[in-house]
Amino acid sequence: MSRKSLKILLVLVTILSLVSTFSFATDETATDNTNSAATTTSEENSASTSEETTDGTTAEEGTDGETTGETTGDTETEEPSTNHDLYVTGTDITVEADETVNGNAFLFGDTVTIRGQIGGDLFVVANTLNVDGGQIYGNVFALASDTIRLDGLIYDLYAVCDNLTVAYDGLTYRDLKVTCNTASINGVIGKDVNIEARESLTIESDCFIYGNLNYSAPTEIDIADGLIEGDTNYSELSITSSNNVLGYVISLLTILVFTLIVWLVASKLAPKFYGRLTTMAPKKMALSILVGLLALIITPLVAALLMMTIVGIPVGLALLAIYMIAVVLSFAMAVMSIAAKLASKVKALAKLNNLLAVILVTIVLWLLSLIPYAGLVITFVVILAGFGMLILSVINKKEKTEKVAE
Repeated sequence: MSRKSLKILLVLVTILSLVSTFSFATDETATDNTNSAATTTSEENSASTSEETTDGTTAEEGTDGETTGETTGDTETEEPSTNHDLYVTGTDITVEADETVNGNAFLFGDTVTIRGQIGGDLFVVANTLNVDGGQIYGNVFALASDTIRLDGLIYDLYAVCDNLTVAYDGLTYRDLKVTCNTASINGVIGKDVNIEARESLTIESDCFIYGNLNYSAPTEIDIADGLIEGDTNYSELSITSSNNVLGYVISLLTILVFTLIVWLVASKLAPKFYGRLTTMAPKKMALSILVGLLALIITPLVAALLMMTIVGIPVGLALLAIYMIAVVLSFAMAVMSIAAKLASKVKALAKLNNLLAVILVTIVLWLLSLIPYAGLVITFVVILAGFGMLILSVINKKEKTEKVAE
């Protein structure tokens, strides 16, 4: 599985999982209120019982002369439990050793550390993920730009990262599926390991894999006998093999098919929106880029602020899901707008509702994206322009609706 494909899989799974939780938000709020009320009642009853108990009785109920008050103090230090899904955004996020999450956890930050227990799946987008003695009794979907370190228990790992380290005490109960640059595995894997290591892969002497090891790396590695219970399958990975002609063809076809699907849906199912998008004045291109840049930065911040409050969680999650979908569609939005301008100048490209123009513009932008360094800048600007056009088209609809109402 390629790095790009795994990234797409992680993003789609995250979006679907976020959307699936919307309908439960109200119930979770009610549960929080009920639990809070129950805790308050319990504390009041405990305090009342303590007042009515004599000093002699209190001493008898304690252990080794402890009083009821001291016993109550110990009760207050019980492990905190989150009986619903956990949503956290921030710089440094930590699930402490005495914390239990009886549900899924959605964590978005710079450094994420897991020392406690998570009963469901863990979804992480971070710079660094560190499972430091924690236990995750579900799947881990992680997109980390730098490091993932496993020094605890997890069930499955699906990840894209720069560096993966499975420490001596790291236990993956089932499968490990990772695309990374470097990897070092020194723990126990309960089933199969499927890994693409673009620079290096090391299987340490204390590692044990109960299933198969399927790996891609620049060179085949030496593995000590007895570390792999199943089969070991190696496929060569190099710059030439990953950037061959077939890879280019698949990349172009993927982008082209996606763009054509968006164009077909927009032109046939949303003709008014398609009309506003394709008739947008060329002078608004700079405005579109500016609006796209501001929306790209501000929207996640607004979503994060909303998700810091229980009432705002559904709105924040919905906003984040819409934001991610809009970013994915932005390239196609820009292509359709540019294609319409080109078709208006070259009539031969205007056939079949600008179909030929859409294909031509997509191919040209894809070729430009292959230029070292400059290609990244060009692609980023195109995405910003498409994002801004999408927003301006929605705003333009509202403006027209208000004029008609007047």
